[in-house]
Formats: sequence, C-alpha cells, structure tokens
Amino acid sequence: MVIVAIIFSMIAAVVLYNVRQYSNNVSLESLTQDVALAIRNVQVEAVSGRYVGTPFDVAPSYGLYFDLSEDNTSFVHFADFNNNTIYDGDEGSCGAVSNECLEVLTLQEGYTFDCIKASTDEGDLGCGATIDTYAITFTRPDSYPTASNSKVDGYEVYSDTKIFIKNPAGSRGEIHLWSTGQVEVSDGAVE
Repeated sequence: MVIVAIIFSMIAAVVLYNVRQYSNNVSLESLTQDVALAIRNVQVEAVSGRYVGTPFDVAPSYGLYFDLSEDNTSFVHFADFNNNTIYDGDEGSCGAVSNECLEVLTLQEGYTFDCIKASTDEGDLGCGATIDTYAITFTRPDSYPTASNSKVDGYEVYSDTKIFIKNPAGSRGEIHLWSTGQVEVSDGAVE
C-alpha cells in the first residue's frame, strides 16, 4: 500500500510539473500571437486608409512604437499624422485630437519584450545591438512596413524585424516581420 502511494505521488508530481510548463508555454504563444495580431491590425488600418478624427486631408500612416529603455512591458499604437515614420506622440494624452498616440498596449504581468533584432543593408543587428526605441509604420497604399530606430541625428531604416517576448520562466516567443509585410510567429531561440 505504501509503495502504491509513493508511485502515485511521483506520477502526480511529474504531471503537475508538466501542466505548469505547458500552461506557461501556451500563455507565451497566445501573447506572442496577440502582439503579431496588433502588427497585422496596424497594417490593415494603414492600407484601408482609416481616418481617426484629424484635421488632415491625407490618411495617416499607422504604426507601433516600442521604447524598451523606458518600459519593456508595453508598446504604443499610433497614427503617424505627419507621415515621418517616427512616433511623435505623448502617452499621457492618448486618444486626444492631433496626438499620435491612439492607445498604450501592455503585456501580461511577468512578460517582457526581451529584445528587438533588425536587419540593415550592412547586415543583422542582434539583440546585443541595444535597439531601445523602435517604430514600425505602414503607409497607404503599401502593405510593407517601414521600421526605424530613432537616433539623435535622424533615424535608421531596417528591413526585417524580429521582436522577442520573454515569459517569467525565461522562454521566448518570436515575431518576425518581413520586409514584405508578412508577420510570422515562432518560438524564440535567439541566434
């Protein structure tokens, strides 16, 4: 009887451990899909020419802005009214007329943006390149993105972008935004 109880306890411990790990992986995959869907929705807004109550005659570009140096748990959905591919808004007054910030989206508690990798004509900038501020914009009628990193002397434009999200257990999810506008989600094994 004691042996049966020990065997049952061991099986229960293994099952409970696997369930927790499975739950973490499913949550990470779901969150990664949500961020990828946000990118896709911004793309659709731009291509469809959505207006957001502005005094401008031309439909704005739409984008997402990441500032990992300030906050690696949220990102900004914005309308680029001046179509300069740089986020010029103020998160404190999101949704106000003529403010580029439409909404601030926050990750689940414990999840963070681990890093952003980007490609230039000179090659890949890995996670160690410290890309802290990053904007992805889409401009009508094109479905391909313009990805840029704000810099003191202007900005640098990238082709492919990889965004890595990390869960509390240290696993990563990856969103790959291709220069063609395709959005792909996978596990985040950082190269």
